[in-house]
Amino acid sequence: MKKVKLINLTPHNINLKVNGETIVIEPAVSKSELPRLKETIKKLEDIEVNGYKVPITVKEFEEAYNIPEPKEGVYYIVSALIAKALKREDFIVPNTVRDESGNIVGCDGFSKILK
Repeated sequence: MKKVKLINLTPHNINLKVNGETIVIEPAVSKSELPRLKETIKKLEDIEVNGYKVPITVKEFEEAYNIPEPKEGVYYIVSALIAKALKREDFIVPNTVRDESGNIVGCDGFSKILK
């Protein structure tokens, strides 16, 4: 088993549920330092919904910023969008655990998104 350090690069606590315990992993950076993708929105058309004009757009994600350099023995907890866009071995996303009402209560592990 590999021993690693987890760094939470999301804006909220990660509640890791293991062996009946909850390990709280707090955010490691401020909101202005979170990994992000530059977003561009282009209008396609307008549709009518209940008499209101509603725009339909295309959202494109481009250049990433606030991305940390890889470090030996470190996994970064990131959003699925960042993990999917960058496909780095050291980026992981929480495996969500929900309560009986469907509310997220934590995670029971992590996944890599490499495809």
